[in-house]
Amino acid sequence: MSERIIGCKSEITHLMKKHQLTARKQYGQNFLVEPSVINKIVDQLSEEDTVIEIGPGLGSLTLPMARKCRRVIAIEIDEQLCGILREELKDPDNLEIRNEDILQTDLDAILNEIEGRVTVVSNLPYYITSEILLKLLTESGKISRIIAMMQKEVAERFFKKQADKDYGPLQVIAPYYCEISLLSRVNKRNFLPQPRVDSAVLLFTRRPYHHPVEDEQRLLDIIRACYSQRRKIVLTNLTNSGYHINKQQLNDINIKETARCEQLSLDDYIRLYEVLSDD
Repeated sequence: MSERIIGCKSEITHLMKKHQLTARKQYGQNFLVEPSVINKIVDQLSEEDTVIEIGPGLGSLTLPMARKCRRVIAIEIDEQLCGILREELKDPDNLEIRNEDILQTDLDAILNEIEGRVTVVSNLPYYITSEILLKLLTESGKISRIIAMMQKEVAERFFKKQADKDYGPLQVIAPYYCEISLLSRVNKRNFLPQPRVDSAVLLFTRRPYHHPVEDEQRLLDIIRACYSQRRKIVLTNLTNSGYHINKQQLNDINIKETARCEQLSLDDYIRLYEVLSDD
């Protein structure tokens, strides 16, 4: 007997009718129904991986990952979906389903009980993509890799050679923690219901940065302060946020006194951090 495949249009349609399920917009629910995309993601995993899946939906990725990997911990905010997953995915004994909000989840508590490599896999809700990725990158050093599906326009920001008005703290800080690569482009027709935009799957591979800082949270706070009011210059934003820095100090680290947040690179922000840490 062939293995069950959930991640296809006919099966997702069947499950939605069976359980009288309507995708909830407030949770950004769009279920993946393209096996080739699922295979590309699962191919990145091995039997040594413990996977934390954020937003498993109806299990398109959950089931094949549980078949391949050591363990899968699926974190789902929607109580109804958790009930469906527990009913439909009874077989894998290495699958744990948790009804939690990932932004409120104590990831360290989960990670402390896991041995070996940890990979996070998620079809990220578009409306909280940045919040979730920042949490994963900055709070959870034991995560080796993140495989994240997100809105195509958001994914493209990570690869821009020059920052622009769409750039934000996430795009600045992410390269501090990870190498970022494109795993797959995903057409909007590969989801049910169909969203308005195409998506992309990115692979974030954790590695040490060439210029590490002692207090990573302070670095992120400085970046956020500089982005607090985009129309104002960095010097003004830092001053308004309670940091003490002057024009000469900026000139000493080769940052123009009229510079705006999107004109600074990660290494520029690290030099700012070093000046402000000496204050």
